[in-house]
Amino acid sequence: MSSDSVIRLATDRDIDDVHAWLKQEKQLGVHGNFLCNWNVILHHHRDQRVHVYVERDTPVAFVAGGLTRDGILQVRDAQRGRGVGKALVQHALRACVAAGRSIVVIECAPTTSIPFWRKMGFVAADENQDVDGSHYAYLILEMRHELPAEGKPVDVVIRFFPDQRLRNTSVKPLSTHSPRAVEAADGEVHLSERIAFANLTYARDVVVEIVVDQRPLYLEKAKREAGAKLGIVRCDDGFIVDKLHI
Repeated sequence: MSSDSVIRLATDRDIDDVHAWLKQEKQLGVHGNFLCNWNVILHHHRDQRVHVYVERDTPVAFVAGGLTRDGILQVRDAQRGRGVGKALVQHALRACVAAGRSIVVIECAPTTSIPFWRKMGFVAADENQDVDGSHYAYLILEMRHELPAEGKPVDVVIRFFPDQRLRNTSVKPLSTHSPRAVEAADGEVHLSERIAFANLTYARDVVVEIVVDQRPLYLEKAKREAGAKLGIVRCDDGFIVDKLHI
């Protein structure tokens, strides 16, 4: 960001300015114009969820709704390629961390935005396509835990599978995690990091396998009550595990 630029909450005047250049770019046929989502942008503005990148008191980019499935990020055409979009995403990611989020899922619209999101660290695989043809990308935000000073070190393996795993043992895991872990005197197994999985459409009803010291503890859909009792927590965009209640 330059010395005369700032990212801040949008004012009513900012929204008017954004509306003006969106209409202008729509008339010019600029690709990826979000004027068609103007009511969504206004809704986010009423909820104070629109942030603008301002240069010399003029908004040149905005993110509405934050980094969510219905969030909108747009940079004015003449300002693209200068790192403005990157700065806005980094600003929004800091807000995600402050809010305690571990999984960030966004829609890649238009699909030409996929290379940009990949550069920002998001995973945007071809299979992350919803039934309506929408394309999504996700980012797992790291969260570290301090392990108990006393306890027994244990080997923990957590694997996430598509739901076919319950019918076909040859199905490969979507992700595998082996965090450092300590079993405390009360039987709880503390993990050195939060394990998170973005449950997108291609995974369907994701299956979780949990093994502690080579002892199978769980192999079932993550959403089951037994999984919640063990420590599998459902969140807006997937599942997280911080510790295991054995």
